[in-house]
Amino acid sequence: MALTKSIITGRVVLPTDAPAKAAEVTFTLSGFDTEGADVVLPATERAPLKQDGSLPDDFGLWPNIEGLRGTSYRATARWTEVCRSQGTIPRDAVLGDFVIGDQPSYALPDLLLIKPPPGLAATVVLTQAQYDALTPPDPANLYLVVQA
Repeated sequence: MALTKSIITGRVVLPTDAPAKAAEVTFTLSGFDTEGADVVLPATERAPLKQDGSLPDDFGLWPNIEGLRGTSYRATARWTEVCRSQGTIPRDAVLGDFVIGDQPSYALPDLLLIKPPPGLAATVVLTQAQYDALTPPDPANLYLVVQA
């Protein structure tokens, strides 16, 4: 089954609004996660920017907030500048870390304003039936039991 994706929109531009050369944004998942029977690897998604600095129209990312391991994405912008004395200079800037929820689309600036919750990977919430199904419960982990 194909993984669920949320469309990501927005522009990444220089302060002069001039087009950046060889510009892209990479989105790296912080660790492996799961969706149903699928294991999602901590790969990097590459989004080459259009001439105006906008993300490709159909660019999407897996909504990791649905995973069980509390992963986050790190967005990094990469581009090149041309300098007469030094030639082509590669540049990069970390834009930030974020999580993607269950909405069908997000604007990148909005995502970057919302920081991932700290310690999300350390907390798993189980129903009573899920807790009862653990054979035997692992005493090394803390389980929070909620009523179904």
